Amino acid sequence: MRTEYIHKAMDMAKYGIIEDNHTYWGEMPCFKGV
Repeated sequence: MRTEYIHKAMDMAKYGIIEDNHTYWGEMPCFKGV
């Protein structure tokens, strides 16, 4: 049950890479502060 919840939350996550210094960024709109 918890795993399914986490997978659904990760499906809503947005992430990418900053080309200049190869740093990753991400956000999860369903969680405040994440």
